[in-house]
Order: sequence, then C-alpha cells, then structure tokens
Amino acid sequence: MEVQIQYRFTIIDEDTGSSFSDALYFPLSEWPVSEATLKNMEQERFDNWKQAITTSADPPPVEEQVAAIDDQIESLQQQKESLLAQLEVS
Repeated sequence: MEVQIQYRFTIIDEDTGSSFSDALYFPLSEWPVSEATLKNMEQERFDNWKQAITTSADPPPVEEQVAAIDDQIESLQQQKESLLAQLEVS
C-alpha cells in the first residue's frame, strides 16, 4: 500500500457564505506540491462544486419522455403476450 499525503482545505463562498470542504491526496513521491499548485487545485474543485450546485440539469423534452414510455409499454406488452402463451402451452 502506497503512503499518501492528505491535504484538507475549506473555501467560503463569498456570494452565499456557504463553505466547501474537500481533500486532495498525493503520493509521497509527488510531495511537496507548490503552494500555487495547491491553490489552483483548490479553486478548480471549488468552481466545479459551485457549478454543480447552481446549474440545474434540463430534463429531456416531454416528447422524448413520452416516446421512451411508449417503447417500454410495447416491450412489456410483448413480454406479457409471451408469458401468456407459455401459460397456455403448460
């Protein structure tokens, strides 16, 4: 098992006052890491987190949802007919 360095950090979002805490892990062979590199990595993690919590994923268009449900209904109907046919044979 390789020894790793755990670097913990917390960033306070200036816009909302929310805090973001995370940790970075480095193999001992890559340590020490420069302060600038750590700050860049912290900021990247924070930016990704902020984007994830402030950006909503758009649901698929209703037409696509209806088409997918129709496909499921057809598949289930075929399975039902196949099972009923097997019961009649038994």
